[in-house]
Amino acid sequence: MKNQFKINIGTVVLILTIASDYLTMWQVVDYKLIYALLFLAVIIFLVNFWFEKREVKSFLMLLCLLLLGAWTVIFFSTQDYILPIMIAISYSFTDYNVKKIIRDFTTTSIIFFVMTIALHYLGVIKGNEILREVDSIIVYRDSLGFDHVNSVFRHLIPIVTGIFYLTSTRRMLIIYTAIELPIIFVLYLKTDSRTGFLLSALFLVLSIFMKEISASVLRKLLYLIPIGAIALTLFLSYKFGLGGNFIDTSLSHRPMFWLKYLTEYKPTILGNISPLNMPLDNVYLNLVYWRGLLISLLTVVFYIRLVPSISKDWKLSVVAQFLFIYGIFEFVFFFSNNFLVVVMIYLFVRKKTQGDLRWKK
Repeated sequence: MKNQFKINIGTVVLILTIASDYLTMWQVVDYKLIYALLFLAVIIFLVNFWFEKREVKSFLMLLCLLLLGAWTVIFFSTQDYILPIMIAISYSFTDYNVKKIIRDFTTTSIIFFVMTIALHYLGVIKGNEILREVDSIIVYRDSLGFDHVNSVFRHLIPIVTGIFYLTSTRRMLIIYTAIELPIIFVLYLKTDSRTGFLLSALFLVLSIFMKEISASVLRKLLYLIPIGAIALTLFLSYKFGLGGNFIDTSLSHRPMFWLKYLTEYKPTILGNISPLNMPLDNVYLNLVYWRGLLISLLTVVFYIRLVPSISKDWKLSVVAQFLFIYGIFEFVFFFSNNFLVVVMIYLFVRKKTQGDLRWKK
């Protein structure tokens, strides 16, 4: 009975956390109370870890991770660090492997994604509709119950990438791709979210052939693609950010806003630069300006140290590369938008507390 309880700790924390994110979006609950209770629960698990194993070094490392996450909540008013830290620590008490974590994440995401759209059409949840003028024609964009039209595809990411990761054969992957493509096309027609649709469709098609790429090449891409994404961000900003051109218009004026940040604001150590009415749909600039240079540097070091672990699993490598490319156009590293951050922190925690993780399929 005791072992069974341990096995379910990570799953319970994950489900409750994703549920809290959706319930907050539905304006049903106040996330602060639920997250505070989850934080307290993880502290209790840590104390249990201390009494069972008496590993001072591991205990202090996990505690420092939690405190770092708590600090980002206080300073940045964001849960995007504390939530994956709590989930990763919870799973580290179990015998779960990466595949099981992604299975839990994907299943829970599918349930709440479908529920959001269903409740929206039943009139229970209000959407956040937007009107867009395209060639003198007004296009109605339906958020389908999500807090923004672009959030539909952002919340679809863990489903698309999760199903890809969990498929065991190419035949099954082709079948799932054939099913998913029409679904994401219908979502595109409703939301008019071009970036999300095009990148998701491209991922589904290309993922079928990614297994042919060697592990050594995938590892190199894990280093090169983030660098290339940053370079492309800067190129688009300085080349097309002045506006009045096809590229800037097609990208919903993202380059224009990126250029404003790059030319009008200086990054700070602790960040927190977020001017009103100035969206920053870019992971790399968002990290520097909103999270600050300190967090940015720690994130880079953390990622570089984990590349060898990530590259051992070709599917996880493909997911990471997709998210780095998607991150040029959207801030896709919210907790609920993907499982990569949770898995990365989990790999780090497992290695520090129990040694290298054996990759199970």
